[in-house]
Amino acid sequence: MEELKNEQAAVAAQTAEAEEILEGRDEQTSTSLKKFKDVKSLEKAYGSLESEFTKRSQRIKELEGKVAELTEFKLSAEKEKAALEAEEKARENAGKGERGLSGAEEFYKKFPEAAKYAEKIADFAESGENLGDKEFLEKAYVKCLLREAEELRAKLNDEEFLYGQIESTPIKDRVIKAYLSCVKNSPKTPKLLGNGGSIAVMPPVKPKTLAEAGKLAKDYIIIK
Repeated sequence: MEELKNEQAAVAAQTAEAEEILEGRDEQTSTSLKKFKDVKSLEKAYGSLESEFTKRSQRIKELEGKVAELTEFKLSAEKEKAALEAEEKARENAGKGERGLSGAEEFYKKFPEAAKYAEKIADFAESGENLGDKEFLEKAYVKCLLREAEELRAKLNDEEFLYGQIESTPIKDRVIKAYLSCVKNSPKTPKLLGNGGSIAVMPPVKPKTLAEAGKLAKDYIIIK
């Protein structure tokens, strides 16, 4: 019952709203008609207004077309300007160094092993060093090699670094093999003296006469 009352109230409200809208439209139509002699005059005025609206719409389309053309022209001009600036920049780089960055491909083709130094070489180039030189890439590469050689030389003078390298099993094995080979092929016979385990290298005694040979043989037999 309560729901039915609510529905009736809603319908009544909608009906009242519709009547108000219709009354308002009637008043607007009546007011509009008062401005003209008759309906025909109103239709004529409406036709003129529609014609003017059509003309203005066409004019707006024309202006929009011109705006599109101007926008396209502007974009084209900007692209052309950017291309000219790029060409000018390339020309400037060529003036600073005939090789320039454009010669990078040729350089790395000529020196493929320089690829691993590419980043450092680029740092030299960006810092402005040797840009006026025709062979600045080669010079930068040489600098990288010299710097690496200096770093390696410093490591060779570092005892901690060398000890760490010798501790490596493959290197340790090579050092031991080289030492044993040297001892084996040495013309001197090492002998252990005392309890300290120190090694004294003494040249072998070679007899010069038959008597000396006999004495050495006798001493050897006695020792045995």
